[in-house]
Amino acid sequence: GYDVNDTFEQRRGKIFNVLEKRENGFPKYALVNWNDGTITKEYVIFSEEKVNSNLSFNNGAISEINKITGIDNRIDFNIEKLNIEFNENNGKKVNYNGKFKDEKRVNWGASPGARASVDSEFFSLQRLYDVDQNIVADYLNKLRVKKGLTKVGLTKLFPKEYKHTVGHWLRKDLGGSLPSMKDWFLLSSFLGLEEWMTNYVCKRALKLQAVKNGEFKLPRDFISNSFVDELSKLYE
Repeated sequence: GYDVNDTFEQRRGKIFNVLEKRENGFPKYALVNWNDGTITKEYVIFSEEKVNSNLSFNNGAISEINKITGIDNRIDFNIEKLNIEFNENNGKKVNYNGKFKDEKRVNWGASPGARASVDSEFFSLQRLYDVDQNIVADYLNKLRVKKGLTKVGLTKLFPKEYKHTVGHWLRKDLGGSLPSMKDWFLLSSFLGLEEWMTNYVCKRALKLQAVKNGEFKLPRDFISNSFVDELSKLYE
């Protein structure tokens, strides 16, 4: 019943079945029913640190990606074949009557229980890895040069609406950006992108979001005293 926001295709859905759980009970794989009529199997992130530890870098390039990249989340499921009954009440917020009901957000402190109780939790569909845009830009430029294409030449291979988009994928400054999933596979048809890089850039997963933007910052949004000390040394 948890809501899911797709950050790639701007669609919404709901989790209606947990296929596999971790030892601590947190979901590992779940089925999502999207408002466009499709159903997908998604991997659920429990620890971003552990996910990104699956990557090994060598001189700024990825030398190894753990078996976690074998996540199969591109298969769309046929709901008729699953024979699953939906509960229309799933996902609807229940009136909260706990101890934080009448407290202002500033008084919730860092308690995840408080925030989860008062605010609705939801999942977002996002990239599995914390992708380094600079590495991707280097990789695309390397293949572009290998194909004998200039930046303008590569841009001309795309439809006209990409005129001011393709160049940003090749930049390593603040103007750089990552291709969308759809654009990545279009790029692959021109440059022949390798599977290991596609896994790095395009593997997706669900991440639990439990806090809405509010009036007050949570304690973790402030810089630490040790960081302040380091900054103060610059002015000594």
